[in-house]
Amino acid sequence: MTTSSSVTKVTRPPEQAEFPQMSYTGVTTNRDMANAFVVNLLKAAERMVPEKKWLVDDILAVLKAALDTGSTAAAMLEGRYLRRSLRDQMALSDRYQEPFSVLVMILEAHADESLYQSVLDAVLERLRKSDMIFLYRHRTVMLLPHTDIEAAKKLVARLRVLLQKVIGRELDLDFRLRTYPDPNITSQDEILDWAEEQLR
Repeated sequence: MTTSSSVTKVTRPPEQAEFPQMSYTGVTTNRDMANAFVVNLLKAAERMVPEKKWLVDDILAVLKAALDTGSTAAAMLEGRYLRRSLRDQMALSDRYQEPFSVLVMILEAHADESLYQSVLDAVLERLRKSDMIFLYRHRTVMLLPHTDIEAAKKLVARLRVLLQKVIGRELDLDFRLRTYPDPNITSQDEILDWAEEQLR
């Protein structure tokens, strides 16, 4: 499984910008001018949120959030973005002393796509917009900010009841849970490796 995200690269222009004044036509048709435009966006983002090292993918995520039409569903991402998102969440947790939980849901191996989609739709209805969900085959990882172990356990109980009602039968579901910070976790890599192992 690929765990590193694809990062769009831009080349930082010299200090004396070649394009002191940009035009819409230029930034949408000229590669060098577009590159300079993106670099300026990254510099502005770093000034506004100095604790983060900004990448082009981060700007894309901000644009996606800004264009959101009001859906309350959690963000759905490919499994390959899990490690980076976990690192970001751990940094926030360390900085603001806020716990978060990682909940892994593994659906029965013989489930077809229709059942998997029904389960996923039902789960999304119970998650907050601040939550993130990572998909890999019939395994789902939920990243739950501001969620301690007790709140996460209550969510698992609610999901079991909900899914049984939605599907109309008891499902073969396996839930695995970790919360950070945890006195038993001695390094960040432990929870990163654990989360990735659940997707294999």
